[in-house]
Amino acid sequence: MFNRIYLLIIALVIILFLIIVVLGLKQPNTSSAPSLTLTPSISLNRQLQITKINPPANTDKQYFPVTQITFTFNQEMGPSAFFYEVFPPTETVVLYGKSKNEIILSPEKAWTEGVTTITIKTPTTSLQGNLLGRDTEYILNTAYPQTIDPDIEL
Repeated sequence: MFNRIYLLIIALVIILFLIIVVLGLKQPNTSSAPSLTLTPSISLNRQLQITKINPPANTDKQYFPVTQITFTFNQEMGPSAFFYEVFPPTETVVLYGKSKNEIILSPEKAWTEGVTTITIKTPTTSLQGNLLGRDTEYILNTAYPQTIDPDIEL
């Protein structure tokens, strides 16, 4: 019994040794195949642009003071490279939208009631490293809904 196990182990070691030798001696394919050069389809010098802002700027329409603003760009963005100013000053949060091309600007609590001006600044940079071509100003008009006097019958 011991001899059979011993012979089986030796046979397995020899087979593994032969497999390693055969694979190690196999020469890599050195035939000269035509080389393929891939060229990126996106230009590296492409300028970053804002393609859409939602809700659209319209000072005649009033939005709730907690309205989030979605900026859509022609390239993927990172929230840390999104530079802006808000007047009157308001604490804000910058988040990704539905895609990496969208940045959402949201008030921490609420926009100041009335007109708020948001300027997206030129240091804003896409994930590809392209800069925003010019500052972009966006105006949001906000108001709280009018309350109804509880003593009035409807």
